Amino acid sequence: MALKPADEQHALQIQAGTLGRKTGHDFEDSLTARLNSLQIPYLINDFPELNEHLFTGKPEISVLKYICLRKGINELNKIIAISTGALATSEAGKQWLDVNGVKV
Repeated sequence: MALKPADEQHALQIQAGTLGRKTGHDFEDSLTARLNSLQIPYLINDFPELNEHLFTGKPEISVLKYICLRKGINELNKIIAISTGALATSEAGKQWLDVNGVKV
């Protein structure tokens, strides 16, 4: 349910939150597409080092390296990424997701 602003400042805060959320969902959709388009197999040694707090470049590689390092994975033979952020906020056109025949 949409918020009703109490005043002009509150209206601007609501607008900023909405725009920020939509930008985040667009980034998540883009990241998902980039992850799913990577060539497989992918070896963990092919990833650049992650020793910074600020990363630049290809976010899909940083995400995969982070996951692989923490899970002890050395090689990826399959990547399936699903964007779910917009599902959680019920944005138009994204009320459901079909995963292996199951609606989520």
